[in-house]
Amino acid sequence: MCSVVERKIQPILIGSNKPYKDWMVSELLTFRYPFSIENMEYRILFVKVKNLIYIEFHLEDHKYYDKIRKELDLKKSGW
Repeated sequence: MCSVVERKIQPILIGSNKPYKDWMVSELLTFRYPFSIENMEYRILFVKVKNLIYIEFHLEDHKYYDKIRKELDLKKSGW
């Protein structure tokens, strides 16, 4: 998370009005950080309300990552 705080990882901005929990996706910033451990690929997604708090982070395999990306309107079916 240090790289996110130090602004080395740029946010993914989406202009969607799709709801995500208590916010519209357009109100959120999502940061993605990929890494691997013993040939297993992982991705961390940090989700933050613009100019406010981090509301969650996700660390899991690719299938789960795709599920969260769909909920955040970052992934369209067929991608």
